[in-house]
Amino acid sequence: MASVEQHRNAWRVRWRDASGRQHARSFPRKSDATAYASIVEADKLRGVGLDPAGGRITFDAYATAWQARQVWRPSTRKSQAHALTGLPFGPRALTAIRHREIQGWIAEITPGLSPTTVESRFRAVTAVFRAARRDKLVADLPTEGVRLPSRTVNPSERAVALGPAQVAALLEQLPAGCWSDYATVIALTGLRASEAAGITADRVVDGSLIVDRQLTRDDGTLGPVKTAASSRVLPLSDRVLEVLAARPVDPATGLVFTSRHRRPLGHTTRGDAWRKARTALEGTEHALPPAARGWHTLRHTYASTALAAGIDPATLSRMLGHATVAETLMTYSHMIPGAAHASRNVVADALGL
Repeated sequence: MASVEQHRNAWRVRWRDASGRQHARSFPRKSDATAYASIVEADKLRGVGLDPAGGRITFDAYATAWQARQVWRPSTRKSQAHALTGLPFGPRALTAIRHREIQGWIAEITPGLSPTTVESRFRAVTAVFRAARRDKLVADLPTEGVRLPSRTVNPSERAVALGPAQVAALLEQLPAGCWSDYATVIALTGLRASEAAGITADRVVDGSLIVDRQLTRDDGTLGPVKTAASSRVLPLSDRVLEVLAARPVDPATGLVFTSRHRRPLGHTTRGDAWRKARTALEGTEHALPPAARGWHTLRHTYASTALAAGIDPATLSRMLGHATVAETLMTYSHMIPGAAHASRNVVADALGL
């Protein structure tokens, strides 16, 4: 804030510019000094005094430099680079980009992408502008007030679980090799696909699995788990222990699950195996529902079965590696058996109507 103070026989206005440098100017009358201080503050709001580089550097150039400074996992770096590539306003100067251009871009990409993907890309762009504002390159955010598509989820797209017969049919149709064992472990532990693919023999201790690593998406090496809450110790059922004990361990990596060529089960390899089994089941009585698009379906199956068996949400949340119970309930509340049916008369009975 610009300050006004008396100095000898004059009134002095003191303020700092966008770079933090201090300035001062004196006036014979206090009213003139106060008026000038107001002008200084108004200039700040309009962006006057910002680093002039904001008018020269393009969004693309700044975004590239900003990404290079971030401490990210390789997978995050890859996804952010994808989100910030090919933007229609990318070649324009930071200070020249307006709200209407951001809103127009959102309207353009919405028809071809899911609301979640649109929001993810928008957040990446917003993060760049926020960094530019901290660097005094722009005065405001052209992303403020931009409307995003509704994230209303179609019931058919919600988390789905498979029944016992579907699980059995899936196991039969998975390609030869480790895939049936891999699927069994996920269905009986609720592990994420990358966590199961990253199981090593040394992490199975005293009948439990230490989950502190996962197979990375980029290069198939072992990396940290998704979040801090994802790091956990899972008690294993007798069946899972039996499956893991029977698996040959790769001597080079210690991995329990590998392909026929002794390579880690990378993201693409896992996807191909799932699609082959899904295709084989199409048109049969055990065909998978539309929302069962990948291995995460078996994680949902585990959660649904656990809820049906009476495992409380707090315990289930810890076993799934969720950060909060609320996250578990938001994802799986529609799977709690009979919850909606049991509640249909609750209010009427309570009110005596």
